[in-house]
Amino acid sequence: MQNLILNPKDNEVVVIKDKNSNYTINIKENTHVQILEYDILNSQVNLNVAKYGNAKYDVLNVSTSNVKRHFVLNKNAEVKMNTVNLSVLTDNTVVDLDGDYARYDVENLAIISGGNQIVKTTTNHNAHNGVSKVYNIGVAIENAEILFDTTGAVQKDMEINDCRQLSKGIVIGENAKITERPILLIDNYNVSAYHGASIGKMSEEQLFYLMSRGISKKDAFMLILNGLIAPFLANIADEAKKAEADMAIKSLLEEAE
Repeated sequence: MQNLILNPKDNEVVVIKDKNSNYTINIKENTHVQILEYDILNSQVNLNVAKYGNAKYDVLNVSTSNVKRHFVLNKNAEVKMNTVNLSVLTDNTVVDLDGDYARYDVENLAIISGGNQIVKTTTNHNAHNGVSKVYNIGVAIENAEILFDTTGAVQKDMEINDCRQLSKGIVIGENAKITERPILLIDNYNVSAYHGASIGKMSEEQLFYLMSRGISKKDAFMLILNGLIAPFLANIADEAKKAEADMAIKSLLEEAE
């Protein structure tokens, strides 16, 4: 496995695409960096964000992927993450909010047909006034299975933290399955902690409402799905990669029709 150490400058774009690699990315104080991760396999990403540093982190996996990530955020550091996963996947991200007022936001989109995806996110609030928000959307088609394993931990004496988890899933086909495993480990009373999940088949009420407006059931179905998916595609910075993801998603959803 090759070791790659990156120290990006302010406003630099970092592209991660090498397989069997161990990345270390160091974001300096008051530095903004954009990170683009594409289809990495058997790799690890270590991200260290100094105080007042921030990163926009976009992930696109169209082919099989297996990745581990460890993020360390110091005082007032921020990471905003957007992931689009469209194939067999094992994804494990651990985030340590080590500085006061550190913030981590992630939105995960998982779509798969006839395979398995495991998306594991752990956020550790190790300081005061931290914020973590984990939002998962899953679409499992036919024999596919998706697991969202989400843990938020607030350590003892670490007050005024905000830890949120929300998952939504749509299963298409009798053998499709989505599992949400929400865990909150809270060792302090002076915090805000929340988790919620909504998983099942497409809402018949939503379908009926659109059909009552003259839209066919098939088109109504796709309209609802596209409403969930479109914001994730909009966040992909690279236009070529965005088009690749759009084509892959259309191909997957055709299997659902």
